[in-house]
Amino acid sequence: MSSRWLFILAALASTGCDPDTAVFVEANLSNGNIALQSSSLGVGIGGTFEASLRLGERASGPSEVELRGISLASGDRSQSYVDNLQAVADMSFPVTVGVDETVDVTFTLSPDDNFGEATLADELCPGPLAIVGVFEGSLRGGAIDVATEAITPTGCP
Repeated sequence: MSSRWLFILAALASTGCDPDTAVFVEANLSNGNIALQSSSLGVGIGGTFEASLRLGERASGPSEVELRGISLASGDRSQSYVDNLQAVADMSFPVTVGVDETVDVTFTLSPDDNFGEATLADELCPGPLAIVGVFEGSLRGGAIDVATEAITPTGCP
C-alpha cells in the first residue's frame, strides 16, 4: 500500500469518519418493549419497537432495504429464544432510503401471531431481552443485524 493511501486512511481515522457508514444503510433499533400474555394454552409475545434506517450523503444512490427477519434473544444476545417473530410494520418492505435520508419504521408484535408453549415464559422472565432485526440494503450486498437495548418484559407470571 502506498504511503499516500496510508496517509488518507490515517486522516479519515483521526477525524472519526467511517467511510462505510457514509455509503451503506445503517440500521438502529430503539424503543423496544415486550409484553407477555399467558394463558392455559401457552404464552403470547406482544410489543413494539422502532427501526431507523439511515443512508449517508456520500452514497452512490438510494438503497432498497429488505427486512430479513426478527428474533428475540437474551439481552446480551448470547441466547436466542424465538428465531422468527412475526411483526407488522407501518410501511411495506422493501423500503427505499434515499441519499442523506433517514426512514423510521414502527413494528408491532401481536401475541396472537407469536405464541409459544407455557414454558417459554419461564425462559423469557425476568429478562433482560433484546429484539434483533436483520436488514439487507441493496448497496451493501450483505445483511446486518442490530438489536434493541436490553428490555425487561412485562406480564411475567
